[in-house]
Amino acid sequence: MTGDIFTQIVVAIILLFSALISAYVVPFLQAKTDATEWTKLLSYTRCAVEWANQTIKPDEYVAKKRYVYDKVKEFIDSTLKIQLDEKQIDTIIEAIVNEVKRGI
Repeated sequence: MTGDIFTQIVVAIILLFSALISAYVVPFLQAKTDATEWTKLLSYTRCAVEWANQTIKPDEYVAKKRYVYDKVKEFIDSTLKIQLDEKQIDTIIEAIVNEVKRGI
């Protein structure tokens, strides 16, 4: 009889522990992954913008923007595998361009 109660208590503790992990640890790791992906995206975009500024003539704005867009889109599709539309990618690129211009 004592063994059955002990087993039930251990099972209950394991279930409680599993529920706590599911409720707190998994969402924390998912949020951290999202933040990591966001950091990678911004870092990669900055590198692409800086490369375009150094290698493409200053008056070729459209060529610079197309190069950066294509590289960022390729990075998103191949590495991050997240869904962003053209407007969202363009907004990220413009934000990074503004930071680079200001020297941030």
